[in-house]
Amino acid sequence: MKVILLMLSLLTYTVSAASDKKNQYSIDRTEKIDDQYETVLTDLEKEQDILYKLEESYDSGAGVEYLKEPIVKAKRKIASIQREKVRIERTLASENKSGLDIKTGVMLDAYYMNNLNNPAGGSKVSLRNYDQSHNDFTINLAEVNFSGNFRNYGFYVDLDFGEFAEQNSSDSTDHNIGQAFMTYESNGYTFNFGKMYTNVGYEVAKSQENWNYSRSFAFSNAGPFWHEGASLTKSYDNGFGWGVYVYDQSDARAESNGEKTYSIQLNYSNDKFSAIYNFLNGAEGRPSSNKRSIHEFNTQYDMSDSLSFAFNAVFFSEDLAGKAGKDLKKSAYVAYMHYKTGRWSFTPRFEIYEVENNTDTAEDTSVLAQDDLKFTGITLTTGYELRDNTEVRFEVRRDSADQKFYLKDDSLTKDQSTLSLSWLMKF
Repeated sequence: MKVILLMLSLLTYTVSAASDKKNQYSIDRTEKIDDQYETVLTDLEKEQDILYKLEESYDSGAGVEYLKEPIVKAKRKIASIQREKVRIERTLASENKSGLDIKTGVMLDAYYMNNLNNPAGGSKVSLRNYDQSHNDFTINLAEVNFSGNFRNYGFYVDLDFGEFAEQNSSDSTDHNIGQAFMTYESNGYTFNFGKMYTNVGYEVAKSQENWNYSRSFAFSNAGPFWHEGASLTKSYDNGFGWGVYVYDQSDARAESNGEKTYSIQLNYSNDKFSAIYNFLNGAEGRPSSNKRSIHEFNTQYDMSDSLSFAFNAVFFSEDLAGKAGKDLKKSAYVAYMHYKTGRWSFTPRFEIYEVENNTDTAEDTSVLAQDDLKFTGITLTTGYELRDNTEVRFEVRRDSADQKFYLKDDSLTKDQSTLSLSWLMKF
């Protein structure tokens, strides 16, 4: 049966690619643009079905060595068709300037996690965000999002529900609004205004858009999550770009001290490599004389279609003016490797997180207020795509501290291990 499935898959692919040995997709541009769009959608669906059959044969173990090259070619063909699809959509958008193009999407994120330390009273997992619940089946995120474009103008809105929404808001007035911003684009410039996720950091808020399910120390403890404010970004044809951001204080709707937070970004990307530097500075809800600053750098290199590497470094500092020797510093270093084969993916992550704390508890009431601490974390995430928009992930994570910090039963220990199973959907 495996051999028959393999032969059918290879035959289907060969027939599809026979007229285009270089695997580059082209379309008759003399046709009406609407007809071109119908053709490209049909061809894309056919090629995705071919890829699914090839990967199904690959996963079954039938002729694995012979399937590697057809799978790579099919992926390249799909990418080529998608580029043509984007071109046609842009042409349609320019010809339909009188109409408003509105799109909707749905995201679902559910998980079960077990903290092997079995903390007393079902305590939340320490130093984690968006995946804190121990021994509990959790609807982390149920989201409906809306986006629209009218000429050069656009908007984007996330309506969020679940544990994610609980942690991603500052008060009841924005409890279910994950993002809500307006945008204007012209000549490579993009202006955004409203509530938006931060520009700082390699990992992002939603699990579907990260390689790992849990967030790193760098994401959860050394940087902001979201802001209300405005941004201006610019991209160039040579791959370089920049951004300027003006925010109210991080992770809150209103400025509490009359001071704004400012950020700049420099970036570069090509087909295989990207590098981003972010700087953020502001009083961040403290007295205006107390400045917080963040330097953050991240980079990613795609060695092949299957193998990628990434690195993230964050340096956080806060100086308490008028209080000699009273300051707070954090640093985090995170290394990733992502390998994808067929519908399987494997992502190990290693991280170091250090806190140098010279504040006192009257000024900083966080759990890290008393001591300098160093943490290390090792995470392995295994994912399997059930279909193109549905993935199951299993994750093993072990965090360690150089002092007794984590709750085990009803006492403290230096280590914490968690197991999680998550189900992610995106449409």
